[in-house]
Amino acid sequence: MFRRQLEEVELAERIGIDQIWFFEHHLQPTAPVPSPNLLIAAASRTTRRIRFSSMVNILPFRHPLLVAEEAAMLDNLTDGRLDVGLGRGLRPPEFEAFGVDQQQSRDMFLESFEIIRRVWADEKFVHRGKYWTVQKDAPCRRRWCSARTRHSWSARRANNRCGGQRSTISHSRRSTR
Repeated sequence: MFRRQLEEVELAERIGIDQIWFFEHHLQPTAPVPSPNLLIAAASRTTRRIRFSSMVNILPFRHPLLVAEEAAMLDNLTDGRLDVGLGRGLRPPEFEAFGVDQQQSRDMFLESFEIIRRVWADEKFVHRGKYWTVQKDAPCRRRWCSARTRHSWSARRANNRCGGQRSTISHSRRSTR
């Protein structure tokens, strides 16, 4: 199934599709995709032009430091062709499987979002929140961050700095509603 998805990405690029989205769903027999980021990494090796988007990284299920680092690494691996989607999740069976209270997903999302923003923007910080603890003692490594295209929306908007270069990671608070 995953190999077929990767073949479809290559076909999409050949026929001129500009962007492809990968969703995240867990324990769903018809479409299990536990990590859109892994598919993006695999697809980036055989394409050169098409943009990749995650729809979405479900923040209550993953530590925000890991999400931020993976996104920065993927941005580099894709040569700046990455748009990151961040969300709360919506399927009750997924929350039950992870042992996460879905009623807390909005607060978890907001806390995670702020941590991710700070990982990309701040050299050092400590965060001890309701859901997550992060101690970041060093700036992002230069090799993780890039801004190779004029599509670096959030870098221009937020003036994020990462190792002397700008990050191309896109984000939106609209996902919180």
